[in-house]
Amino acid sequence: MFGSLRLRMALSHAGVLLILLASVGISGYFVLSHNLDRSSTRSIEATAAAEADRLAEEGAISAPPDSDTPSAAATRIAVYSPTGAIAGEAADVPAWLYPRSQHVTTIVVGRERVRIVTEVARATTGPIATVVAAKSLAPQEDLLSDLRWLLVWGGLTAAALSFAAGWLLAGAAVKPIRNAYGAQERFAADASHELRTPLAFLRAGAEVTSEHDAALGDQMLKEIDYLSSLTSRLLALARARSGRSDVVLEPVHVRELVTEAVQRAERNDSARISIEPNTDPVAMADPILLEAALDAVLENVSEHGGGDASLALLSEDGHVAIAVSDRGPGLSRELRARALEPFFRADPARSRSRGGAGLGLALAASLVHEQGGSLDLAESEGGGLRVSITLQAARA
Repeated sequence: MFGSLRLRMALSHAGVLLILLASVGISGYFVLSHNLDRSSTRSIEATAAAEADRLAEEGAISAPPDSDTPSAAATRIAVYSPTGAIAGEAADVPAWLYPRSQHVTTIVVGRERVRIVTEVARATTGPIATVVAAKSLAPQEDLLSDLRWLLVWGGLTAAALSFAAGWLLAGAAVKPIRNAYGAQERFAADASHELRTPLAFLRAGAEVTSEHDAALGDQMLKEIDYLSSLTSRLLALARARSGRSDVVLEPVHVRELVTEAVQRAERNDSARISIEPNTDPVAMADPILLEAALDAVLENVSEHGGGDASLALLSEDGHVAIAVSDRGPGLSRELRARALEPFFRADPARSRSRGGAGLGLALAASLVHEQGGSLDLAESEGGGLRVSITLQAARA
């Protein structure tokens, strides 16, 4: 359990950092890509405009001069007359470098994207030439490709380092919780051990009583055996919560267990509980833990449900359900959502006056959960509280 918790915390730590890095990296990548694209276009436009201005000043068509500027040398320029003739050596002008109808366009030449700008040179008498300037976008695309790989590997490396840091921090955070669970298990073990001696004395007294009153003695022995089993199961439950479960499920005839729990509630708490219908489903459960969970639910009926309830046994879709519907004031939807929290009390003042600690339904839910089942709360037909315990049905 703690290893899984530590792993989830470390993964969450790394995941959050990875999402942040991805968000910043992707945003930065697209901003840089847009700026580079705009910068390339402006550079080509400036080169084409400068050549058009030169032709306009000279008033005649001539081939573009060579440039010693490295950035300018990377831009190819061609000059066309109004009739479409190339100024200078036609062999020096590639076939794709010709005027376009659009001012700025992008083509693909030999798997390279090339940006082309078409500019008209005008003199006082009108247009005298058309300037075509082109520049390959491969350098900036190579830069963006390198940046993508840097972002990917950098992000993965940062996530790995974050996971390692999160693993260490999670280990430090989980340690107090692990110690608390260990203390809980030791307490349960000590309590179980300390209860064995008084239970043994009670059993001896019950055996003596049974010699004079067999019915009473048998009832006492049965209750003592139940308490002995319950202490052992509570120890098993404490171990289960710490990830070392000793709970073993077996086929259980639910009606027999329910009947005993109802009789105990009627005898000890003066509850009035009817069992419907007359069925006996078989569930996979721990009989002692299930009986303890039923005791907690029926005790809640006596304490807060008006002491009057109906209990239904249902079996369908591979599951066995035990539904207890009381006739008390019930709980609102908001309170039902919190009713399974430890120490929750809908009416703290009233619960304290009656001795309630707010552990009944929370304990029942924990006991059912350890058996692979679930405990759900809903509103009953009469406006009270409906507690449903659902377990896996035993295979026939």
